[in-house]
Amino acid sequence: KDGLAYVRLVSMPSLNIDGALTGYTGEGSKTVIPSYAFVKLDFRLVPDQDPEEVFRELQEVASKYGLELVKLGSVRPFRTPMSSRIARALIRAAERVFGVRPVVMPNSPGTGPMESFSRALGIKEIADGAGVVNYDSNIHSFNENAPVEDYYLAMKWAEEMIKELSSG
Repeated sequence: KDGLAYVRLVSMPSLNIDGALTGYTGEGSKTVIPSYAFVKLDFRLVPDQDPEEVFRELQEVASKYGLELVKLGSVRPFRTPMSSRIARALIRAAERVFGVRPVVMPNSPGTGPMESFSRALGIKEIADGAGVVNYDSNIHSFNENAPVEDYYLAMKWAEEMIKELSSG
């Protein structure tokens, strides 16, 4: 109701069950005991969590129950400090373009290679993504959309961010 669930979603570690498959999945019913089960998981980590360590710990628990794990991939968590120069610049640019103070989340519920860029380039401040999201945008789902006006606002915001960051 007050947005706390969303704040928790994007700022705390989580384990998500992306999908599960087991037993008979065709039409009708069958009274059979499944011979296997397949579950796809993803973890949302926060800074100071090591994906390799998290996977090893999960493997230890799973092996006690005879379960086999296959890791499909991983990236280390990353968060740009909200007090950083780039974060402050993004906020100022958003205020100019949108006319209101933006709602700022310190990280995204999505995954990206920001930590790899930070480490490879030796920088600690990275912004990932800029844009306008509406409650009915259907992000990453069927019929994902954004009004054309919002697309132009996002371009204006990008322009203002570049000006802000280049001004020193």
